[in-house]
Amino acid sequence: MQILKWVFKLFFIYSSFNVFSGMQAQRSPIVCSEADRASLLGFKAKIVMDTTEILSSWVGTDCCGGDWEGVECNPTGRVTGLKLQRPDRGAATGSGMYMKGTLSPSLGALQFLEMLVISGMKHIAGPIPDSLSNLTHLTTLVLEDNSLEGNIPLGLGHLSSLKALSLSGNQLRGQIDPSLGNFRNLNLLNLARNSFSGPIPSTFISFISLQSLDLSFNLFTGYIPDFVGQFQNLTYLDLSNNLLSGQVPISMFSLASLSDLSLSHNQLTGTIPDQIVGLKSLTSLQFCENRFIGQIPESISRLQNLWNLNLSRNGFIDPLPVIPVRGLPSLLSIDLSHNNLSLGPSFSVVNRPVRDRFLELFRPI
Repeated sequence: MQILKWVFKLFFIYSSFNVFSGMQAQRSPIVCSEADRASLLGFKAKIVMDTTEILSSWVGTDCCGGDWEGVECNPTGRVTGLKLQRPDRGAATGSGMYMKGTLSPSLGALQFLEMLVISGMKHIAGPIPDSLSNLTHLTTLVLEDNSLEGNIPLGLGHLSSLKALSLSGNQLRGQIDPSLGNFRNLNLLNLARNSFSGPIPSTFISFISLQSLDLSFNLFTGYIPDFVGQFQNLTYLDLSNNLLSGQVPISMFSLASLSDLSLSHNQLTGTIPDQIVGLKSLTSLQFCENRFIGQIPESISRLQNLWNLNLSRNGFIDPLPVIPVRGLPSLLSIDLSHNNLSLGPSFSVVNRPVRDRFLELFRPI
């Protein structure tokens, strides 16, 4: 019975690919493409040390048999996924897990690859290979928390199927090439914790499907683009720890799905507008260490889901808004310290009961 199920399953797979023609009842298992195996071994050859021991499983002729850790294949024996993540074996042992070496250009020959994840390896250095621009089926590219250097290859902008791109936690630098705006299907973009500079490219306006954007801990300059307000699917936005200046565009306060917004540690100016009430899904708002001025608007009290509010180290002035007793029902943490408010030099409230917060923070009605 088990053999019969196997035969029917194999029949279905091959008929769906239009390659079944008079199959025999018995058939040897599909092995991986020799070309793909050679590409994987080319990557392995560039890794001079592997304390994770992941690559020690890459032996034998069949990279699709399930023994090659991190390798996924389709029914025709072509590699469609490569997922190499540092094992989580606790703080004591996990910190010693890494791969040392460079990314081999041979990865660009895996022409059926849909997912490439090499993250947390800490000591994979050198540039991102230009050959990755040949991976036209790629939907996910994650190369975070390594030691990659240089610029983002211009050719990556040709990967029109890409939905997730994360290059965070490396040593990448330079301005973002406008060609990256070609990612029209992108849902997630994470370039945090690098040394990217210059303005946020105007071509990012094409990211109409974007749900998560993290450009934090870089050297980006200029204004926050007004088109960010068009990303109506956005739920997470972190532009903190850059050199951004000017006022926050009013359009940003129309992002009804946004739950987490951080603009801290920039050089932003102006006031918080009443339109902030448009961020109806907001749970965390962090505007600390900028150059905001004026009064905190009363409309902020209508953010029913807000549990974390940090407006410290700005130029906000009295009077504080009059907050209804039922306002900000979810609030757990608030920091208004180092402003021109009558709160003392280092005022903050964390995990305080709702009644105590209002008595100490605002003047309840």
